[in-house]
Amino acid sequence: MSIKFSPDIKVLAIHRCQKSVEFINFKETLDTIEYSQSCKGKSTKIIGFTWTFVNEIVFVTDHGIELYQVSIEKRALRLVKTYSLQVHWFAYQPTTSLLLLSSGVLGNLLHPFHLKPGVASRLPKFEVDLPHIPKPPRLCLLERDVTLAVLYGDATILVLRHQARSSGAEIVVYTMHKEAPPKKTHILRLDTSGRFATNVVDNLVIVHHQSSKTSMLFDVRLPGESDGFVHYHRPIVPPSPIRPFKYRVPVVPNCAETVNCELYSPNWVVFQPNIIIDAKMGHLWYVKISLQPLVLHFSDKCLLVDFLLQRSNSRQVLLQVCREALSRDGELSLKQIATIFDKINAMSQFMANSASSRSPPSSTRLTQCHSFPEYHPIPRTCTPECSRYSKRQGRTGFSLLSPSWWSTSDLLSRIALRSLTTSTK
Repeated sequence: MSIKFSPDIKVLAIHRCQKSVEFINFKETLDTIEYSQSCKGKSTKIIGFTWTFVNEIVFVTDHGIELYQVSIEKRALRLVKTYSLQVHWFAYQPTTSLLLLSSGVLGNLLHPFHLKPGVASRLPKFEVDLPHIPKPPRLCLLERDVTLAVLYGDATILVLRHQARSSGAEIVVYTMHKEAPPKKTHILRLDTSGRFATNVVDNLVIVHHQSSKTSMLFDVRLPGESDGFVHYHRPIVPPSPIRPFKYRVPVVPNCAETVNCELYSPNWVVFQPNIIIDAKMGHLWYVKISLQPLVLHFSDKCLLVDFLLQRSNSRQVLLQVCREALSRDGELSLKQIATIFDKINAMSQFMANSASSRSPPSSTRLTQCHSFPEYHPIPRTCTPECSRYSKRQGRTGFSLLSPSWWSTSDLLSRIALRSLTTSTK
């Protein structure tokens, strides 16, 4: 079962069975009349659905996708477009309006679609490399291993690959292109095995590792090793735990006890881009980045400045770094200080030019060629987001559960549904 509000909170869609989706209108008051839409084909089953725009919704079935327009006044849906292909699972990224479908025996043949009002544009399909292929062949690439994200304005696909235990897992970053298949551009080396969850906050990839109870930070803009085609990255700072957190639990009437929050709990559920939910405790948190503790981990101050210039709300920390660079005699050479200020001036000029041309660098694009209550978990480097820790035959994977539209209403409806599901187990 799945329930999702439309982006304008006027229609609630309810997926109760495999053949149809029911709709209820919400205006000033709840409309007591429900209307429904069945999928096409007698043997077709609805895997899921997602609102793409205010009055448009996509059904993802095991036979393809069906794009509908919703008429609130007529309480009816009109079929706009269909695409036929075998589908195992899907993922949707609302910021880029990118829909990703999985097909093939192994599930590693991915079909991206770019959605616009009334249009679903099919982009070039591509195949994800798998570290090993089971015999007999079976579904290997699962929804929990794939994350759709935006990194520095580029639409990207992050794929968690479970390698042999000796080498550890890694995350492969594919960058989307308008007229060409996605290109493998970065590999994030985790150097460990186990259960993982992935978020993207402020253009940083945050990977949470359950068994070690630590989080790793990756920045694809910082230099890494390269073979001429792919850039290889390691965590920019040592893996660090989320900042400890305590909360009050009622014990008897008018009395409460303070207890430690269990970090990296198996009960955590991760929503993109920056939310963690503890389904058992009923708490919700946001993931945030704490820049100040990161400064001490950078021995190369020029690299630190590169890192801070890419972060939002880093002005005060950057000023402090510059102040310390100028006040400590002999620690930095004049050449290094000049390099730091050249970088700052170059970024200032770039931002000024972007503002004047009204095309901010944060705008999302498809590349052409080329927290629970007042809780802000912060690994001494960052704070958490949520995904479900789940086992994966022999190895483990930390799966991501992404709401299809980042609105408070949709998130609340999902939380309510998940709480109901949890309580009935």
